[in-house]
Amino acid sequence: MKLNLRKRDVLAYMFLPGIGPRLRHLFRGSFSMLAVILATIFNAARILPNHHPYLKSENSGTYGLGQVIAEARRNIKFNRANLDKIII
Repeated sequence: MKLNLRKRDVLAYMFLPGIGPRLRHLFRGSFSMLAVILATIFNAARILPNHHPYLKSENSGTYGLGQVIAEARRNIKFNRANLDKIII
């Protein structure tokens, strides 16, 4: 079996082993985890209800940070009694 390896391919593998996919995974994974953490914080502050889909582990990574904030805004009643939730 003969491999068609070029010098350029070997050097690229040695010095840049999958940088692009690793960076995509880093940013995609990190920001989706931030959305999960924020949803959990909103749940602890009773802004998101316990049965909300964003709190289920099988839905992790299917929503973004903006969607979590928008959903929290929908669940807050803007009045003086909920001032602590509005600050969070």
